[in-house]
Amino acid sequence: MIPADHRKWAEYLFAPYLNRLCRRHFHSIRLLGQVPGLSKNRPLLLLPNHSTWWDGFFVFLLNRHVLGRKTYLMMLEEQLRINGFFRFLGAYSIDPGSFSGVRRSLLYTSALLSPADNPPLVCFFPQGELLPLHQRPVRFGKGLDFILSRVSGHIDLAFLGIWSGFLQDQRPDVFLQVSPVMTVTRHTSPGSAELALSLEQFLGTMEQAILQGAQGQVLIRGGASINQRFRSKKKRRDSL
Repeated sequence: MIPADHRKWAEYLFAPYLNRLCRRHFHSIRLLGQVPGLSKNRPLLLLPNHSTWWDGFFVFLLNRHVLGRKTYLMMLEEQLRINGFFRFLGAYSIDPGSFSGVRRSLLYTSALLSPADNPPLVCFFPQGELLPLHQRPVRFGKGLDFILSRVSGHIDLAFLGIWSGFLQDQRPDVFLQVSPVMTVTRHTSPGSAELALSLEQFLGTMEQAILQGAQGQVLIRGGASINQRFRSKKKRRDSL
């Protein structure tokens, strides 16, 4: 298992690069709803749905723009060996092909959620794999129950809804939304089946709001796409 190795300089280097990358590929990245109140004294376990290659980067953006926590995120070991720089941003590895390796990674995750002076944000993708956004029912792997059964003390737990799609622009829009927070212990946490159903319901409500025109707060606004430039030129011509 490859542990995280946070370096502040890495975040300073990576943040402007990622902002430019997102402006190039997306029409906008937006935050829906209000960010729930988070305790500064408890670790936060963030559970996103996982349907795009970009999801880990969206978590980084959300934390950078809104949450402001030291962040850890699990990543496939074969990918982290190739992209070792991400260790400096808080990525650590899991090797699904090794039972002992999986166990070490899950124990490492539980340890990150232990009480600390500056409790972190730990992002864990409970579905365990990339799946289509609208695949139902939402199902979680066994890893989440393992982690929650071994946390020591109280932790905050929240879902992160990630929705991406084409609306009225050439490039896709991305919407992020953080659910209300649950404070749990190893003895009081719901099981993974109940949590999966809660995430499914949360995603349904979020999508309904998006399709009804919810705009939210803009975190990243992309550069003008071809169709935007065309509309702008047409508007100028029409005004002459």
